[in-house]
Amino acid sequence: MKLKNKIFSTVITFTFLLLASYSSFGQTNTNSNTKHSSYSSNGSHKNHCSNISLNKEINLTDFDSEKREIKINVAKNTTRVSLNVNCHIETGGLTIEIYNSKGKKQSNFSVEGSSKSKYKKGKGEPAHGQINLNTSSPTEGDWIIKVIPKQAIGKIQICSTQNVNN
Repeated sequence: MKLKNKIFSTVITFTFLLLASYSSFGQTNTNSNTKHSSYSSNGSHKNHCSNISLNKEINLTDFDSEKREIKINVAKNTTRVSLNVNCHIETGGLTIEIYNSKGKKQSNFSVEGSSKSKYKKGKGEPAHGQINLNTSSPTEGDWIIKVIPKQAIGKIQICSTQNVNN
């Protein structure tokens, strides 16, 4: 069980790094704490951009059925949003839904782990699920990731990256 969790954590970390490198390719700034700007040959100021990354991990324990909503605020000048949700479910079920700021569903998936009885007998067969959403010119405002577990035990990793022109 611990080995599976270590492997899952390694896969999550690798996926996040791959997503972050993909999102920042060709950007003038990959560090959200540092702002770069430049001047054209005639002295006028050029725009700069920031790459903002946020991560959240959710542990589902004790046959969890508590629904959660994770808000991702998309700023006015955002040129791209990348959302990555990975899950590892030992038992029970999980549904993930992603909504844009206008309330329109952008993507979803469901995954089922082992039954409670198999899990309690130590014969569980975990399930893994992943969703990658990349959107150019996203709508401004709060995007929502709905996490809907059903008697679940497992882990969820949410990674978001935004490219913002400042």
